[in-house]
Amino acid sequence: MQSHVSKINLMRLKVKPQDNKDASRLVARMPQEHNAAPRPSPAPLAPKRPTIVVLTRDGSLQRLISGICASPWVVESSAEPGPGRDLVVEHNARMIVIDDEVVPAPERGWLCNQINKLAPEAALIYIASQHSAEVEKTARAHGAIYYTARPLDTARLSSMLQAWLKHPPS
Repeated sequence: MQSHVSKINLMRLKVKPQDNKDASRLVARMPQEHNAAPRPSPAPLAPKRPTIVVLTRDGSLQRLISGICASPWVVESSAEPGPGRDLVVEHNARMIVIDDEVVPAPERGWLCNQINKLAPEAALIYIASQHSAEVEKTARAHGAIYYTARPLDTARLSSMLQAWLKHPPS
């Protein structure tokens, strides 16, 4: 009896029985491509840099925070809460600065809740357009580690940010 080898080619796999008598022992092998160039191995994913997300329409606030941050920190900014949410999701947001002018007053608590859900470990800095006990209470209730109101004391805000960036909680 002549040996017979059956070959099945399914999606580049060749399956052949090892001997004629026992077809239950099938071995799958990738076909050899003799002249194919070796495939490069995928590059390892670089870790995301720690990011401060700034939600503001105030260019001077964005510039102040960008000027304070040094490597490895990155500042990403948005004037709208929707794209700001995307920044929180896409980056390694370690701090989020909310200038509450970017969202109507009835939605401010909701915005803070969303940020706490998306980046629960991120430090929250809240800048109120107008101070009131109710606004401060809302900011603190949503986990703000720092609260301030306009007009900004830029020296104090700058000192707080510099101290936090030197020793962020792990």
